[in-house]
Amino acid sequence: MSRPLLVSRIDAELTEAGVWHNITMNQKRVTSCRDAAFARHRLGMEGIPLWDELKTHLGSYDTADGRRYVAVHCRAHQNRDDAKVARILGCVAVSRLGPDELTSAFDMEYGRVNPLLLADRSDVVQLFDEGVLSPYPAPHTMMTNAGDLAWGIEFRPAELIAYLPNAQVAHVVAEEADKSTSAPVLGILTGNGPESGMELWRRINAAVQAGGRQFRGDTNFPTVTVASLPGMGMSMELSLREQEVREVVLQGIDTLADAGATVIGVACNTTQFFSEDIRARCAARGITFVSLVDSVRKLLRRQGAATFDLIGIGPVVDLERWSDFRRLTGEFDVVVPSPREINEITRIAYHVKAKADKTSGSSVSRLHQVLSRSTSTNTSLIALTELSVTLAEHPRVKTRLEAESGKVIIDSLTALAEDMAAHYLDYRRNADTTPETP
Repeated sequence: MSRPLLVSRIDAELTEAGVWHNITMNQKRVTSCRDAAFARHRLGMEGIPLWDELKTHLGSYDTADGRRYVAVHCRAHQNRDDAKVARILGCVAVSRLGPDELTSAFDMEYGRVNPLLLADRSDVVQLFDEGVLSPYPAPHTMMTNAGDLAWGIEFRPAELIAYLPNAQVAHVVAEEADKSTSAPVLGILTGNGPESGMELWRRINAAVQAGGRQFRGDTNFPTVTVASLPGMGMSMELSLREQEVREVVLQGIDTLADAGATVIGVACNTTQFFSEDIRARCAARGITFVSLVDSVRKLLRRQGAATFDLIGIGPVVDLERWSDFRRLTGEFDVVVPSPREINEITRIAYHVKAKADKTSGSSVSRLHQVLSRSTSTNTSLIALTELSVTLAEHPRVKTRLEAESGKVIIDSLTALAEDMAAHYLDYRRNADTTPETP
């Protein structure tokens, strides 16, 4: 489909003025901001967040010199505040133009109103909400129609506003429509072993891809910062090295905080023992701590489980002293392995740590045997990241065990990943929702 003349004219004028822009054809003709956002093309993907679509209302108001017009521009997930607009203009009230006047006075229709087509109108004031210039997520551009219902134009807000001779910036949206522009930064503390943090990150990304109503590629992934501290490995002997491990864990929290993390999870079952210390350190720095144990609790509730086998090393299954999973014993019947099986699980963990190749047949075979022997309920919780990583490498082991035993095998690392991803997905959903128009 060839470009309409008006679209080509806009392209030529912006190119001559040196204003960066990108014109693309929608997947369909659109008249509303919501439909437009889902139909736009950007970075090779179909659809943009609603807040990256420019909403424009064209209204009229009376002055001592006669009738004037105002175009109010804001992000499409927000609503203009007519009282604020009237105060800025120094008038009594502003009335939105109806379709008849829109056609007779501007030769426009709903869906084709845009700031570029109003640039030469001396009787029009263009008010851009200051939120248009706020640092929203990458790629930091916005879109609107290119003068045609089937075509869109991508632009950098600051450049466009500077180009328009009749543009002003002010705060013109309703307060209840304001939404956070700062995406949560997810922080992962790892090191026991490093692969646990890598696997947690992979599962977070998988949850983001699966949980977004409209996933749009790389720019829709969360910002993630990782602190991998070798000292975390001391947690394998937590009962002997409690103070040293506490210092390493809190050092990791500070490292992530300094790197900008706003939501932190620890990719380790053992060091959840320090959850209260972690929570306090995070609270002091305005950070949300996502507890692995609390995440497991939510997952077990969703599963409808009343009892489960807890598969982990000694400190993790020590419900009297060292395990943060003891907090679940008031709600669930928690079954732990025998001392013999705990020793075997620990040996497997050290074997996996010592081998660069996590896919070795001996590890997988021993893991299969231990899981077969160490479970007595209908639900088994993997609470050892070495096992989580190994099962991720060999998903058939989990599938076969569940088929042979009729059990459900769940993974604490998956529970944590889903909860951390939920913090980011809640933020992303704001990009695709809009308040009711007053």
